[in-house]
Amino acid sequence: MRLISFDVFDTLLIRRRAAPHDVFASSGMRLREAGIIADRAAFAHRRIEAERRARSQVPHGEVTLSAIYRELAAVYQWSDAAAQEAKTIEINVETAELQPVGWMLPEVRAARKRAGRVLFISDMYLPAGVIQDWLRRAGFWETGDLLYVSSEAGLTKGGTGALFGRIRKDLGVEFQNWTHHGDHAQADILLPRRLGIDAQPRTAAQLTARERSLRGTNRLAPGWRSLLAGAARLARLDQPVETSGDPVLRSFWETGADVAGPLFHAFVEWVLAEAERRNIGDLFFLSRDAWIFLRIAAEIQSTRPRPVRLHYLHVSRLALAGVDPLDPLSDWRMLAAPPVAFHSAAHAFANLGVDETNMMAPSWLPRSEWKRNLAPAERATLADWLGDSTRRPTIERALAGRALRARNYLRQEIGKAGPRCGLVDTGWRGTSQRAIAAALADGGATPVLTGFYLGLNSRVLDENKVGYFNSFCPLPLRRVVTHCVLLEIMTKADHGQVLDYAPAADNRSAPVLDDAMATPERSPLFHEGIMAFARRAISLGPELNSAPMAEVAAVVIGGFRAFVDAPSRSEAEVFGKLPHSDQLREQHRAALCPTLTTGQVLIAMIDWRRRPPGWWLAGQARFGHAPLIRLYICARKVKWLLFSMFGRLGESA
Repeated sequence: MRLISFDVFDTLLIRRRAAPHDVFASSGMRLREAGIIADRAAFAHRRIEAERRARSQVPHGEVTLSAIYRELAAVYQWSDAAAQEAKTIEINVETAELQPVGWMLPEVRAARKRAGRVLFISDMYLPAGVIQDWLRRAGFWETGDLLYVSSEAGLTKGGTGALFGRIRKDLGVEFQNWTHHGDHAQADILLPRRLGIDAQPRTAAQLTARERSLRGTNRLAPGWRSLLAGAARLARLDQPVETSGDPVLRSFWETGADVAGPLFHAFVEWVLAEAERRNIGDLFFLSRDAWIFLRIAAEIQSTRPRPVRLHYLHVSRLALAGVDPLDPLSDWRMLAAPPVAFHSAAHAFANLGVDETNMMAPSWLPRSEWKRNLAPAERATLADWLGDSTRRPTIERALAGRALRARNYLRQEIGKAGPRCGLVDTGWRGTSQRAIAAALADGGATPVLTGFYLGLNSRVLDENKVGYFNSFCPLPLRRVVTHCVLLEIMTKADHGQVLDYAPAADNRSAPVLDDAMATPERSPLFHEGIMAFARRAISLGPELNSAPMAEVAAVVIGGFRAFVDAPSRSEAEVFGKLPHSDQLREQHRAALCPTLTTGQVLIAMIDWRRRPPGWWLAGQARFGHAPLIRLYICARKVKWLLFSMFGRLGESA
């Protein structure tokens, strides 16, 4: 006879909240609404203490829910009817909380085919009939299956493993013919293995380190924090089974669910609330970094609509270069020779909007070398050559033509919007907002533009530019560019850069995209992990979605900071190797954590021009040279501290 068994809680069924006893706060709220208790805040603690007292009376067995509620009845002086109603409320709350672990359903069905039936085992104080009903509702239970619950058997899996012995005796099965699946290291793995049972760990439903951080370390987490962490876990478990076996794809999905999802969802909730507060009727999400924000906003609007319309605006720094006369990018020389890590002659021509095939090659730079990286002196020489009187008019016409096309597109898309509009982007400098405002100003009456950004450099903040990080938990944006680059990698849509605008049907303008440089194909899975979190969070209702924004921001931004400052090896491998570009016209890509020798690491520390763009030091340390890189990180922190101290002293003087 072959026997296959499954643990129930945190193997097949999980709660929406992160920890089992966090559910007691919800029970307290329901009891208060029913008039059974007066103070819901204290109920969760009293419920935990009541269970502890009940367990102390049966040190080697298991308590029942009735025994726990006898202890509570003594504390609250309930009648038998009130105690029974309170107990029913807890069961109803648990029923509403439970969610199936979807990818375990095929495993249970496969086990039933092999063994003829499935055995479910649970160390739980609830009645077997309640648990069996939950299993049936989730699709795990079929006629002929068996369920053993410790509270009714008087024995547990944990401790001595006596419940396994009882099942062996009742069913007449030998331990060596038994396979058990479960999540608990002691009760489901170590003890059954000591008995000779083939114990298979099923730990996917356990909270990850990042999910535990979202919940916090308090014995009883605030309801919204427990739901936040629970939503991240549920979203992580929503990953398609066919991709979960690939460690790279799994890391994409899990980081989307546990890190980016909570941050981006909280940011979009803030944007929508701020837009409503400021009477903004239209929000324009700027490509490509705000595409994922638009998707989240659309999901929120579908369930909790606010009086704001959502739009996607195809723009880029390249397509807007030259529109704003006050923008440094309007200076043709800055476009021809920008201070970026990689810049070629081909980049210079593209930045200026000039067709390189119609340009003659400088005598010192043959056309065969137009795609190599130019040294700073070579860039300056090329800019001088382009600025010659014979070529300057061509450049000016190209810039003016591109600016005109951009103005036409922007007026077309924003011209019919209301008097107050919002722009949504990752941010940092707000240059796109300035260019858009300049383009609309040339057309007469213009809407008031307010920019909503994840983060902004403190030097560009004003009443019409607001940053999420700046408002709650500022990032060291002027010092650690890695934060900015990682966020842009995480947010970037999978379509290519906007190069220009061209005439389309009905006298309209359409963006010209460079899909040859689109985001790698695996990023959509990352964004689906983010959306899985957003959908889970939205479905949790007001307890999570009405949480204090400042407190939520501190938690989700802290989660992102922890990801940047202390990535796991798999996170560094996945996100540190993703290509990104720091050029205005994206033609060359680099990685945040390239493969470097010790000598290359030392050179990068000494010469900033030799560093990988956006160098992710904490991620790089995961690939070797960790002591050296950590020493460098410490030295930089000391430098920043001294700079900050002396800077403040100088200001006070």
